Amino acid sequence: MKGLFCQAAKSDAEPKFVIQETTLPDVLGKHQVRVKVKACGLSPLDFKLTQEVGIQKDFLPVGREVAGVVLEVGHKVTSFQPEDEVVGVLPLDSLCSGLCEVIDVDEYYLVQKPEKLSSVCVAGALRDGVCAYTALHTHARMAAGHTLLVMDGAS
Repeated sequence: MKGLFCQAAKSDAEPKFVIQETTLPDVLGKHQVRVKVKACGLSPLDFKLTQEVGIQKDFLPVGREVAGVVLEVGHKVTSFQPEDEVVGVLPLDSLCSGLCEVIDVDEYYLVQKPEKLSSVCVAGALRDGVCAYTALHTHARMAAGHTLLVMDGAS
């Protein structure tokens, strides 16, 4: 199967994207889930994060926000079953690109996809949704019954 990766740029040169052949192991880890990817979100922030964390590879996986359908689960996975629709964020040290047909990911990085939202919508809005939730719920301590005024929210 093929996946999209970013070839590490030499000095300040623009990164180069390449399609590489990848393979998955025959046997899943005990807490891993095999997912057929239906949609993937792309962000230039991924490259900045990997640089700041110090992850150095010749080829970095592209696309970390994924939505898809569970194909197979490891023997200790309890949260998901085949045919479940899921969404999640691949970890920075993931070997899989979100732009592969099928990926293996630990169950802890996935949640059930909301039924009323499309896979494309969920994958495209996942990072911003988590940021907004964190800002409102954790930092601002917003709760049911509170009111929030957003100035120039449309811009």
